Amino acid sequence: MAKRNQAMDAEIAGTLMGDIGKFELLLVTHWKLIVAAAVAVVIVIGLVFGLNSCRKAADRKAANVLSAAVTEKQLEQALDQYPDNPAAWFARLRLARLYMNAGRFEDAVQQFRLLENSGAPREMLIRIRLDEAYLLENAGKIKEAAEQFDRYSRDSSLPAATRAEAGYSAGRLFAEQKMLDKAAASLQLAASLIPEIGSGNQEWCRLARFLMLNIEGGAYGPYKPAAPEKTVPEK
Repeated sequence: MAKRNQAMDAEIAGTLMGDIGKFELLLVTHWKLIVAAAVAVVIVIGLVFGLNSCRKAADRKAANVLSAAVTEKQLEQALDQYPDNPAAWFARLRLARLYMNAGRFEDAVQQFRLLENSGAPREMLIRIRLDEAYLLENAGKIKEAAEQFDRYSRDSSLPAATRAEAGYSAGRLFAEQKMLDKAAASLQLAASLIPEIGSGNQEWCRLARFLMLNIEGGAYGPYKPAAPEKTVPEK
């Protein structure tokens, strides 16, 4: 039994030594190719790392330039230079608002259109919708702005805080046009969103309630609340 184990051990040792010998022979025969391949791998890793570092540095520089831009000229130059950087979304929105304040409504609309097609996040696109309605108001298109705000206030896919802002804005513009029934409907909708908003941004709901009190007090002319619809009892 001992002789059999010794023979088996010798056979295993011989096999291992044979494999080690083959490996050493492979190294001796092809060492140049192996070293060259190893060097190539190191070079590729270094290039990839270097490119990533350069790209990150370039992205940081672009983001810094876009974030630091304040005036129309600075924003226009920064956006011309770095139009595809994610920070360009916020810079473009700031530029659109500057155009709005300056009465350059067509230029503002153009920036909004570029934003809508830029892959900007949903939250920003929602903000753009409201800003476009404000743009209509600033352009003197009060009726169109009120109707657009009203549509957004009734869009259940939008966040409650956004709908409250839209509802208040619609009510405010309807009230200015003496369309008090529509104003009341928009304001009541905005005020009713408090439970959905929770303890967060309830400013628009409170403003809606305050404006509704003014309407009921006659600040915008005689107002008679619409009578509730009568329900016909089932027979």
